[in-house]
Amino acid sequence: MNRAEWSARPNRESLRRRNPKLAALVLARDKRCVYCRATKNLQVDHLIPRSKGGTDDPRFVVCSCKRCNCSRQDRDLDEWQAYARRVHGIRFSAEDVRAQARKT
Repeated sequence: MNRAEWSARPNRESLRRRNPKLAALVLARDKRCVYCRATKNLQVDHLIPRSKGGTDDPRFVVCSCKRCNCSRQDRDLDEWQAYARRVHGIRFSAEDVRAQARKT
């Protein structure tokens, strides 16, 4: 599968395009990457990946920088926590991230 086919898969449209109001709400709420605390190149990240049944509910969406979001891929939050610590040296509490998402 080439890059164009990969990007054209169903449900690949970004949250900013599917639901711009929700994306703006999450970016305004979090203001920085909930994983590494970066403030640039911010994206919206699903705590439960959409490929694993995650929804666009604001309680399950957080702000993430591009590096963290792309590196996380479709890992669940606990998997990503261990991977981020080992590979990127990023330390965060999965519980704190979940609590941040619940602040709506």
